[in-house]
Amino acid sequence: MTSEISDAGRRAVPNRLERLASALPYVAIFVVTFVANISFSFREGRLATVPYYDDVSYLADAFDRLTFGAGDGLSALVDSFWSNPPHAPTSTLTAMLGFWIFGPEPVSAYLANAWGLALYIAVATYVSRPLGAQIPRILFVAILAFVPVSHVMVTEFRPDMVAGLLFGVALMATCAADFRIMDFRAKLVLVAIAIAATVAKPSGIIVAIPGIGIAFVISVVAQGLFSSADRSRLVRGALTSLGLYVVALVPFAILLGAPTVGYIEQVLFSNADIWTTPGDRWFHWTYHSFGEGATKALGPFGPLAFVLVASDLVVYARIRSYRQRKILPLYATLAIVYCAMSMSNEKTIFQGSYFYLPLLLAGANAFVRMSVEGRKRWPDGAPSAIRGVLGVGLTLSVLLLPLVGAYTPRYRDQNESAVLMPKVANALFALNRNEWSTSSACRDRLMSVLVTSLDPFPAVAIRYAVARGGLRMDTLNAYFPRSLDEALTAVDDADVVLTVDPVEARHANTFIRISTMIPDIFRHLSDKQGTRKVQIGTYYGSPYWLFINWNCAQEGAAKHD
Repeated sequence: MTSEISDAGRRAVPNRLERLASALPYVAIFVVTFVANISFSFREGRLATVPYYDDVSYLADAFDRLTFGAGDGLSALVDSFWSNPPHAPTSTLTAMLGFWIFGPEPVSAYLANAWGLALYIAVATYVSRPLGAQIPRILFVAILAFVPVSHVMVTEFRPDMVAGLLFGVALMATCAADFRIMDFRAKLVLVAIAIAATVAKPSGIIVAIPGIGIAFVISVVAQGLFSSADRSRLVRGALTSLGLYVVALVPFAILLGAPTVGYIEQVLFSNADIWTTPGDRWFHWTYHSFGEGATKALGPFGPLAFVLVASDLVVYARIRSYRQRKILPLYATLAIVYCAMSMSNEKTIFQGSYFYLPLLLAGANAFVRMSVEGRKRWPDGAPSAIRGVLGVGLTLSVLLLPLVGAYTPRYRDQNESAVLMPKVANALFALNRNEWSTSSACRDRLMSVLVTSLDPFPAVAIRYAVARGGLRMDTLNAYFPRSLDEALTAVDDADVVLTVDPVEARHANTFIRISTMIPDIFRHLSDKQGTRKVQIGTYYGSPYWLFINWNCAQEGAAKHD
């Protein structure tokens, strides 16, 4: 017995070492891609400037929960999410993990965000398995590391790309599932993937839930049409999987449902005019395929994916033995998702992740599937041809494509914001130390800040900067007022207002409606009784102003109560 166990143990060691050795090339691809993009971010991207855009919203949310949360441990985290649900739990949790491990610097969150790229490489590695030999698999995964959307998984701190990746995996898993023979464990795995894709970005449910649902229905119908055997078992298996998905979704619906529905409502209905992307129907119908969004997200891999999918369909039509029941349901689902996203008047490259990643995975699967078929038909020549195609593909990628990138260009105000932010933070620290924290009228409530422009930085960037110094603040977002009166009401409600000088307002981003009202707001605050105006620096040579809108007097505090 001892000898048998020892022999088994000795055999297991080489097996583990072989598996580890076989995984090293893919780990190396991940490490090289990740390090290259983090370095790029320090030179040209988010880490080269004050945290900005939507990234800083997730950083500030995570840092506030870690720094100012009541208590420590898992119970405190659960309570925090229950009382104040985050907009994107995936990003908030990732940033919290980064800050907890590496400290308060912005790079900490981006380091923790490595798991998104790691998942992408892992999925690519899994897709490559039917290629068999290590060399073509390594070449295949290395080529996919040059797709631009994989780079922004590192250089942009947003949940969209990972959500799109999970959505693509969920569609493929749903279309490949055989509901007649799936055991309970397989159903749980499928449901876990679908739930992950659904909640990775809660506001993305408007695409994720219908998309997964369409894939589910088409797949079940296709299975019923492919074979009439055991249709009752097919229906039972499908309904069981659907029931598990609904039950698993209930806690997330309770926790995140109300804020998510509210956000979707204002984007699609109450503020639809604000979020509508200008462009004719051609612009909208091509944006996610050959237009601006797909070009930035997929580069040359977008047209290549369409060619591979079309070729896959041709082979499907011509060769009966090639026909797998999962192919048509997946492509039908992608077509429906694409049409739905094209009909929407809102277009963003981040939103487009729900099509770019599924399309990319579909094209990758198509290549692998056709390679396997070719190997069956031409066992002598096909392996060499596959290695040659992949070798040429990787060579061209290395020579012609960057291994780094970001969706958003280098921030034009990088130098201005880097100088100005410490001055703003110090002014607010001084205000809190000298007036706010010493006043019985103010010390028990958060100081609120409002800015009149996203440039040189949004209010949430200020909130994150002062939080790193131990000061907790609230932000008032009034970027899209419907009128000047609405803007002035928001300004009056803020404790402090930061604004560029009216002279500089001519350069403001007119999409941010409040920026077009800067001269009127500046005049209103300058003339307002009791408001103090302090210049705390310059913005392109013009003064940058801090208006202290509140003096912590007892009679004034009653207004906020």
